[in-house]
Amino acid sequence: MKISLKCVSLVSLLLAAMLTGCTGDLEKKVAELQKRNAELAQDSATKTAYIEDVTRAINSVQSNIDSIEAKAASVRKTSSDVEKEGGKQKLADDFASLNDYLRDNARKINDLQAKLKSSRIKIKGLETMVATLTKTVAEKEKQILDLQQEVTRLNGELTFKGEEIKRKDDQLKVKDDQIGGYRKEINTVYYIIGTKDDLVKNGIVESKGGFLGIGRKTLLQKDFDLTKLTNADLTTLSEIPINRDPDSIEIITPHASDSYSLVSVGNNQTILKIKSAQSFWQKSKSLVILID
Repeated sequence: MKISLKCVSLVSLLLAAMLTGCTGDLEKKVAELQKRNAELAQDSATKTAYIEDVTRAINSVQSNIDSIEAKAASVRKTSSDVEKEGGKQKLADDFASLNDYLRDNARKINDLQAKLKSSRIKIKGLETMVATLTKTVAEKEKQILDLQQEVTRLNGELTFKGEEIKRKDDQLKVKDDQIGGYRKEINTVYYIIGTKDDLVKNGIVESKGGFLGIGRKTLLQKDFDLTKLTNADLTTLSEIPINRDPDSIEIITPHASDSYSLVSVGNNQTILKIKSAQSFWQKSKSLVILID
C-alpha cells in the first residue's frame, strides 16, 4: 500500500505539535516546582531568622538573670559587714546595678512578648520559654525587693526611700497583670453556631463559585469580627450543645478530626465534645459551626 508524501508530512506535523505541547507543559511544571522550592526556602530562612532573633533575646534576659544572682550574692556578703570601709557605697552601687538589670529585663520581656504576638510564625516551644522567662523575671524582682527590705532591717544606717519600694511593688503588680493578661489572651477561643444566612449576615462566611446557585461553596471570610462570636476559655470549654442532629452540622473552621466528636443526645440535640483542647484549637482559635 503506498502512502503519499502529503500524508507523511501531515503526520510529521501532528507529531511535532504534540511533542512541542508536551515540552511546554513540562517546562511549565518545572518552573512551578522551582518557584515553590524558592518559596519554601524563603519561608525556612524567615523562620530560622525569627527563631535566632527570639533565642538571642531570651539568652540576653537569661544573662541578666545570672548577673542578678551574682550581684545579689555580693549584696548579701557586703551587708554582713556594712561598717567596713566603702561598704555602704558598695551596697548602694550594687543595688543601683540590680535595678538597672531589672529595668533592662522588663524592657526586653515586653519586646519579646510584642515580637511573639505580632509574628505570623507561631512556635509553641518559644512561647512557653518566654512565658517561663517572664515568670522568672517577676520572681527575681520580688527577690530583690525582699533583699532590699532585709538589708534595711539588718542595717538601720541604710534607708531606702519608700517611694522606691512602692515603685518596685507597682512594677511587680504590672508584671503580674501582664502575665495574667498574656495567659488569658493565649487561652481565649471563640465559637459561633448559625445557619448559612445567619453566618453570611454576620460576615463570618460567604458563598462563592457555582453556576446559577448550583455548586456554590461556603467559605470563611478572611477577617471576620470576633465580637460576633462567643468567647470562652479553652482550659474549661469541653462541650458545646447544638440544636441539630449530627447530620445537619458542618464544622467550617479547621480542627483535627480526632480531637472532637459529635454525640447525638436525642430530640434533635447534639453535643460537640472536645477530647483534646490543645489539638482541637491548634489550627484555629475560632470555631464556626454551620447548621441546616
